[in-house]
Amino acid sequence: MRSFPASVFSAISEVSVSGFLNTHQADFNTKEPQMVRPALIDAVTNTIRRAYNRYRKSRVQDTERCGSAADLTIEMDWGVDLDSLTFRWTGWDGTAHEARVKGRCARCWGGLVARHDDRHQISGMKCRVCGEKLEGEAARDEDTRMRNEHAANRGNVSSGRLPRYADNATFVLKTFPAREHMSPDDLCARVTRSKAMPSKGNKIDRNGFPPGTPGYFVLQATTLMASVENIFHPHMQSVADFPRVRFRDDGSAIWTISTEGIGDDPQFHERRLLRNLGETLTAAMISAFACELAMKAVSLTVNDEALKKHDLKQLYDDLPEPSRRRVAADYPGIAAALDAGRQTFDSWRYFESSVGEAAARALIDTEQARNLGKAARVILDEAETVGLGYAVNLEGRQDVRASGAAGAHRQHLDIRLNINVTGREGPPSHDPVPAPYNPTYPFPLT
Repeated sequence: MRSFPASVFSAISEVSVSGFLNTHQADFNTKEPQMVRPALIDAVTNTIRRAYNRYRKSRVQDTERCGSAADLTIEMDWGVDLDSLTFRWTGWDGTAHEARVKGRCARCWGGLVARHDDRHQISGMKCRVCGEKLEGEAARDEDTRMRNEHAANRGNVSSGRLPRYADNATFVLKTFPAREHMSPDDLCARVTRSKAMPSKGNKIDRNGFPPGTPGYFVLQATTLMASVENIFHPHMQSVADFPRVRFRDDGSAIWTISTEGIGDDPQFHERRLLRNLGETLTAAMISAFACELAMKAVSLTVNDEALKKHDLKQLYDDLPEPSRRRVAADYPGIAAALDAGRQTFDSWRYFESSVGEAAARALIDTEQARNLGKAARVILDEAETVGLGYAVNLEGRQDVRASGAAGAHRQHLDIRLNINVTGREGPPSHDPVPAPYNPTYPFPLT
């Protein structure tokens, strides 16, 4: 679970959603009653154990392993998470610094994973979203370049300047600067003053969104983006050709074509095209909505108000200037991407006649879907920078009851899951407009 500084304020009210999985019923026709162990963790553990045993038998034909489940070792091909790093260093003046860092794909801004060889050197890096991958020497060279670039960027960011990334970068390291956040009392006092001000007709304000609620916007945007990560392959250039592609570890691709589908369905190609059109439109619309939610959350937590609009370009222009400059540094083309997709969610979801040709282009514009997806991930990083977050706690309960006579005994297994969602908000107490990147840091520009 993500941790937050003590000054981060949690919403007073929690959203609690209860999910009931009580259709899971186990029947046992035995002569004597048998009780299922009521520990939910046992069921999960046994499921994982069975899945692992199937995997082990299919991958290792000549090796047998004995012992308890606790002795099993699962090797993960991509077991190094580059999405949650912490860097500590001492500045030129002797001051200690610390910054959170996340690996990002320069193409789509997705999170990164990596793997090490036997010498604990990077042997591969991969984007979790688009699948962009580097192997062997290329991965090690990129890792060295990233770290050298980050050494300059972290000094700039920690001193209130913008980062800069190489134009030919495959992957980058995004720095989240350490900063002071408002205390809960200060945030409540600021919100109280804001609520006393007259409401503006074209704005949402704190009268409808108390402290902590912008964190819900971030959670919603995050879950939406997670849902479309694999809707369509982000490297494809045309909806007319979305093959089902599986990539090997060496980077080569396997294209899967179902001859059975072609033979059984006279409209196979038409249906596949419609599916590809729908995947592109869905990815673009969901990404646009995530952009809207994240930008409104940032404006609301910093300025206590946000535009009551769906227009992405207007929402971008209304962002606090420090936030707008930071997202533009991470994604220089974000303004153009949001301008091109400014009405993606507002009008295109209804295919209104007023948008005409633009609505039709939404079905085939794979580039716009990619650009909006990258914009959403960049803005979500900015939401984290200004102290927005959330917590999701899952609690489970399992009940077992028996019924029937001894000859036809039945057991009923009821599982209840309770999900508690909390929005968190802790805006910076001071957030000046960042200065341009200084290539000679820590020395002043000449």
